[in-house]
Amino acid sequence: LELIPHSEPEKVAQHRTSIKMPVAKTQFAVGFKRPDADGREALEEYIYYNMLVDIIFGDTSEFFKRMRDSGLLNDAFRVSGFMGRGYVLPMRTGESDDPDAVLEEMKKELRRFREVPPDREIFARIKKQTYGSVVRGYNNTETVSQYMMDAMLGDHNAYTKINYGWITSSR
Repeated sequence: LELIPHSEPEKVAQHRTSIKMPVAKTQFAVGFKRPDADGREALEEYIYYNMLVDIIFGDTSEFFKRMRDSGLLNDAFRVSGFMGRGYVLPMRTGESDDPDAVLEEMKKELRRFREVPPDREIFARIKKQTYGSVVRGYNNTETVSQYMMDAMLGDHNAYTKINYGWITSSR
């Protein structure tokens, strides 16, 4: 398999797109583009940003509780991330009657997070959860094949995710 060199443009191609469809509640997906990364650097960013969006926006975060209590979000809200050659994309998806208000609240939460980082206990809990999720993935043939494909395209091996010392360490 020969990989063709790839360069992801730094600028966002399109800031917003929408489609009108007959659904009960407006659905949305919000992603924040990260700088171009490949190989181990991309994998490390993928793991780091998945942990970060879980801490800030996950279903145990203060943000999610506040937004759900206000009625802007429901339990369909999810945080996730995607990684490919030349990109890492942390995402949030969900349903809301006012997705623009949700986006503005997300931006406010990111600004607040920069000023007030999470407690060490929250970070430690998310680290353990992330590690457990990766380990559980090795019990699923579809996930293992995804790990193998990511490894081939990302210039690392299928066990690299589980071997990151900063995830597995007790610090």
